[in-house]
Amino acid sequence: MQMSAATLRDYEGLFDRWEELYRRAHYGKIHIRGSEVPVVDSRQGTSQFYIMPQFEELSLTQWVIFVRDHTGVPSGRHQHQGGITIFGVEGDGYSIVNGHRFDWSAEDAVLLPIVPGGLDHQHFRARDDRPSKFMGIIYEPLVVALGAEMVQLEPQTRSSDWAPAKIGKASGNGVAAAPAAPTLAGLLQLRERQREALHPPALIRRADLAPDRTGFGELRWYVHPAAPGFAGTAPMLIFTQRLDPGQSTDLLASPGNGLMYVLAGAPTIDVDGEPFATVRGDIVCLPPRRNGITVGVRAGREETRIVIALANLSGLVGVAMGAELALRPRG
Repeated sequence: MQMSAATLRDYEGLFDRWEELYRRAHYGKIHIRGSEVPVVDSRQGTSQFYIMPQFEELSLTQWVIFVRDHTGVPSGRHQHQGGITIFGVEGDGYSIVNGHRFDWSAEDAVLLPIVPGGLDHQHFRARDDRPSKFMGIIYEPLVVALGAEMVQLEPQTRSSDWAPAKIGKASGNGVAAAPAAPTLAGLLQLRERQREALHPPALIRRADLAPDRTGFGELRWYVHPAAPGFAGTAPMLIFTQRLDPGQSTDLLASPGNGLMYVLAGAPTIDVDGEPFATVRGDIVCLPPRRNGITVGVRAGREETRIVIALANLSGLVGVAMGAELALRPRG
């Protein structure tokens, strides 16, 4: 039987795969309208799945992004490894994570930590008179590296030694240090230093975040390698952007590999000069392109709020070593 190009187990198969990834990043779908994303029921809850690796029409290939609605009923209960962010989109809810309760509202975030054995968790609506929606933000390469196991659990209480961490110890200049020597002992020493310093908060409230006023709008950083407790590490960057009515941003040049979800307003989002007119509940993909991408936002007649997630490989290859990271004025 003749094998197709997609199944060739040689250089040509690798070449074809990389060519397909390039094609998707440069020519795949960028704008996902929330009104066109189907609502589906599953063992875990009622959800809209915007992005999954198997959605081959999209320009993003490594993310899982969904919005789950707990208005009326709690979610299912399952167990998997952490490294995932739960971001409040609308209303109020709470999450039970290894027996610990975290109450959240819109634009709060729950960070599921990476711990031995993974996390037993379930999500609930907090008030009968308000909706309860959150976005799950998952960078799949991290999930694969951690074993990619998911177990649907029967309702029961599971004991665990894990407890929500407070802010970890400061680690010098806030950046994870390299091993003292290129040896196994050096790696073990680094592990122990990180165990002391790497304790990101389990719950991040919008009200506790200081605004970062930039040419790209008013930003609030939820996940950032320089934030307390992250010890210079973070598999992704998560931040919100706020614009006044009619405000336009400078252009942000970056390697891409992320997404923008519109929380409020009707902004026009420009990706490499192509405008996308969006409304609340839409996603604009930020694909990883060979020379990076540029992104700019123009608010409509109302205040604009967007949550942005970007893959962060700075701990592996440096900050934007393969493409530029800069703010550029609009021409």
